[in-house]
Amino acid sequence: MRYLPKVAICDTGDVIGTKLPYLLEEYFSVIPFAEPPSLPAVLQKSSPDIILIGVPGDALAIAVTSAVLSECGTHSGSPRVIAMSPALVPDLVVKLMRMGVHDCVFLPVTPEQVVKRVQAALPAVLPTRSTPSRSEAGPLGTIVGLSEASVELRRVLQRYAVSDSPVLFLGESGTGKDLSARVVHELSYRSAGPFRAQNCGAIPDSLAESELFGSERGAYTDAVSRPGLFETADHGTLFLDEIGEMSLFAQAKLLRVLEESAVRRVGATRSRAVDVRIIAATNRDLAAEVQAGRFRNDLYHRLTVFVHRIKPLRERVEDIPLIAEHLLQTLYDTAVTRTRDRHAARRRYLSEEALRFLMKQSWPGNVREIMNVLERSIQHSDNVKLQASDIRLLP
Repeated sequence: MRYLPKVAICDTGDVIGTKLPYLLEEYFSVIPFAEPPSLPAVLQKSSPDIILIGVPGDALAIAVTSAVLSECGTHSGSPRVIAMSPALVPDLVVKLMRMGVHDCVFLPVTPEQVVKRVQAALPAVLPTRSTPSRSEAGPLGTIVGLSEASVELRRVLQRYAVSDSPVLFLGESGTGKDLSARVVHELSYRSAGPFRAQNCGAIPDSLAESELFGSERGAYTDAVSRPGLFETADHGTLFLDEIGEMSLFAQAKLLRVLEESAVRRVGATRSRAVDVRIIAATNRDLAAEVQAGRFRNDLYHRLTVFVHRIKPLRERVEDIPLIAEHLLQTLYDTAVTRTRDRHAARRRYLSEEALRFLMKQSWPGNVREIMNVLERSIQHSDNVKLQASDIRLLP
């Protein structure tokens, strides 16, 4: 019999309502309970995988969630907690996530959206029946965000990881295409093999063959015998960033490797078999590039088995608070590593005012731009909690 994940629903203040539990029964084994005081009995009797809690307001959200998390922490099979509220302002979301909430859902939502959020939380829950911290959440834990776009991205990355077909990530600069490629590699059976990345726009046409396929000694002036990117990525993954910048000459060479699964070094007489998965990325419209004759149609169809567009931050503004907090933690961890003194490095935080200020910006450089702004800001401010006036936008 197919195992139905168990979802317990605690609704304080009639936030979730009576219809949603009924609609979720098609996908999960639903365990309704009224108030947090009933939770110990629910945990003992049913051992749910996920707990959905509906909380109507800011203060009550903290109190109720704290009680639920505290009770879950004493149970051997700790479920993940998803908070649902119509009042999830940025500062509250950050507080809830720091407390240990796995996800926050802004109401109103459709049942289908709730199903996706629960399913996104389940893969890491079911194998161990425990709640890992964000740092222990594995590769998917690096994809930060609560928006529908971020939930969908985590879902498709898991799906791509079980395949060996090429993947093409589309999106603006700084949206995390390279990070997504690494996550697919680390979740796949190739994770024990190498991950190699190459910016295609940085390869001169004259060196494209030797960089990709290697060379033999004497093949050209000063040539030495060395492997190319494909050989060094054998049994692993090769990430070709900004593939839209690749010349037509290099595209033809790449297509041949994809068709034959073999490379021939410059100056060699024999080909070498390689087993490499290709993940590519571009900020260009490749379909338009094909129409303009700047990208090969046959290579385009080779690369587009899986295609996913990673949305820019302006289309998922609700992700900015958690991304900013994650980046500040990253900057702190880097400082600790550099100074080798946890006390010398200072962990910074963002005030609600600063979070709202960040959410009002357009961020054309996306996550990379936020990282640069935060690094610049903490260098110019002594405040532990950064205010809006401390945020130094790039000129």
